[in-house]
Amino acid sequence: MDRYTEQILNKKPSGGQKALFAGTMLIIAVGVYFILFIGFSVGVAIIAVGCFAAYMVKQGFDAEYEYLFVNGDCDIAKIVGKSSRKDIYSFKESDVKRVMTYNSDVCQNEFEINGELSIKNFTSGISDNAEDWYVFFTNVKSGTVAVILELNEKSIEHVNECYKKKLN
Repeated sequence: MDRYTEQILNKKPSGGQKALFAGTMLIIAVGVYFILFIGFSVGVAIIAVGCFAAYMVKQGFDAEYEYLFVNGDCDIAKIVGKSSRKDIYSFKESDVKRVMTYNSDVCQNEFEINGELSIKNFTSGISDNAEDWYVFFTNVKSGTVAVILELNEKSIEHVNECYKKKLN
């Protein structure tokens, strides 16, 4: 019988996304200035560009990660604006060397010791939830990759069952 767990996690907008949105608001303000003091048609064009850019940036604010565990294999997808789904990373159980909690001393030592470690962070970005973050150290052709996931109770149960020999 196959073990199957699916989890969807909301992602917090990054500082760069927020700054980009503030920039689009600045473009709109420049457009208003142009309407009032320079030229109506140029101002309207600037406002239209600013509004379109703000809409596109705002779509990126509504992002989610979807984790799909099937018998220890994991597929990760990013869903933007509740409509655009893109597979972004996957790993097989056989590729995983170790699994540990992000806050553990062993995990933090691994990050410090291994300078060539590639880190893939697929969490909400809310550091208060770090006790639910799990790190999967995987072997790939390019080296070792640390995949950080923020797991709920059902996903943690799945990990405990499928990775019990690799869990620290």
